[in-house]
Order: sequence, then structure tokens, then C-alpha cells
Amino acid sequence: MISLNDFITEAIITEQRTHYIVFNKENVELYKTNANMLKHARTDDDVHGFILLNEDNELVSYIAWQNDFIIAFETVEKYRNHGYGSRLLKKAVKNGVTKLSVNKSNIDAIEMYNNFGFKKYKSDEHMIYFNYPTS
Repeated sequence: MISLNDFITEAIITEQRTHYIVFNKENVELYKTNANMLKHARTDDDVHGFILLNEDNELVSYIAWQNDFIIAFETVEKYRNHGYGSRLLKKAVKNGVTKLSVNKSNIDAIEMYNNFGFKKYKSDEHMIYFNYPTS
């Protein structure tokens, strides 16, 4: 069994082994491939966000928003459930993001948004829409 000190040490090491870059056209072009999630990324002038890379400069996760609405948010499968998505979501909220939508079948994402404090404000046949309380 892993000790608390080992867990904390690993968490610190993991934090140090990743870094953020700005989500923009140049960086999306640099890191996208036909095999990864960035291949359909929008990079209009009014789209903002972050790309999270590991120590080998490989894509871990990214988040992009337009105005206050998240338009793209994905984490590479092997990095899911390690807190990387939550870190990006926290950065987005700090930058004024308050809305997002998610497919009803994406149970892990729905759980993360609920745990983060997002509140469902509507749904349709395929999607759930969330709002982050600002007050």
C-alpha cells in the first residue's frame, strides 16, 4: 500500500512534470495529428484556452472556450482520472468560463462537472447543459 508521504511526493512530481501552453492556432497545429483530439480544434481569434503537455511535450489534455462557454475539453485516455482535466477546468473558471455542454453518455465528465460545482440548467435528447454559479 502507498503511504501518504509517497502519494504526496508523487502528486508533486506529477505536477512538476506537466506544463501549460496557450491554446492558439500555432500550438494546435504543432500538437495535432490524425490520431489525437486536436484534429478538429477551432482556433478563431475569440477562442481561448490551454494545452497541457507532459515532460516529453506530448499532449495530455486541452480546454478551449469562446466567451464564457467551453467549446472543447478532452484528456488523452491514459491520463484520465488523474486530476489533469480538473486542473484545466479550474484554470478555465478562473478565466471567466461559466457554461458548458456534455453528451449524456459521458458519465465521467458529468461526475467531474457536478463535483466541481457546475449545475445542470437544461438538457435535451443528447446533451446536458451546465452553468457554474458565479455568486
